[in-house]
Amino acid sequence: MITRPSILIFLLPCIILLTFPSPVLSQSRPVSVLYTGDPYPGQTPYIYMKVEPFLKVTPIQASRDYLWGFFTASDIRKAIRLYMPRNYESLIGDYDVVIISDSNVASFTAEHLLWFYR
Repeated sequence: MITRPSILIFLLPCIILLTFPSPVLSQSRPVSVLYTGDPYPGQTPYIYMKVEPFLKVTPIQASRDYLWGFFTASDIRKAIRLYMPRNYESLIGDYDVVIISDSNVASFTAEHLLWFYR
């Protein structure tokens, strides 16, 4: 049986949370995600992230190990050249989150690795 104090213990935090604006709810744009590594094809977290309305995901293929080497080193260099931000300021200005999912370290330039370290 639910008693009055237990109802108050549950309702009080709910009321407090509802009275303060949430940064997530007040955000006017989706969270920008730079997803590197194994975005497709196959079962990867990217598959679920790309359909989430609160996320705007930019995929970059940066893994040769996925699909038994289907993607060549040349394919990966081209993807990095086309879709990776041109400078660190663009990376931190355009993306809220960077995901490195099964990416090969050799896929990135030394400059990119320094960005991730920062």
